[in-house]
Amino acid sequence: MSTLRVRTTGFPARYEIFDGGDLVTTVSARTAQHGGEFDLDGQIYQFEGSAFGGDCSLRALDGRVVASAGRDGLRSRRIATSGRTFCLTRTGFGSRNLELAEGDDRIGRVRRVGRGAEAELSGLDSPAEVFVLVVALAMWQRRRKTVVIGS
Repeated sequence: MSTLRVRTTGFPARYEIFDGGDLVTTVSARTAQHGGEFDLDGQIYQFEGSAFGGDCSLRALDGRVVASAGRDGLRSRRIATSGRTFCLTRTGFGSRNLELAEGDDRIGRVRRVGRGAEAELSGLDSPAEVFVLVVALAMWQRRRKTVVIGS
């Protein structure tokens, strides 16, 4: 099981994603919210997000969908990649931590650590791991904006 770590830097925010001590990729907060490109292992991927935070997908340059996510209730997202379907759900009411499950089997988690995050995901390839992490970051961004707007 690999552990990905996120460090938030700059203004506007950028997410530096590390695997161990190695920088894997950098994704802007704008890309996580609305879509954009990022480089992963020397390959460019297109992250496509919807305006209202419902559906998003990760595409390779050839147009092939690597992973997709759709809203599955208020606190969870349904994620499909490599012919498998997962559910990314908050671990409890009011919790920021997320759990990734395939059916009834918990296979990973994503949690907030200060201004960054940490993800332990097993059985996923590198693009899918980064996609799950970016989806989690986007969920937290939207939740934070909702709290600020609702105040």
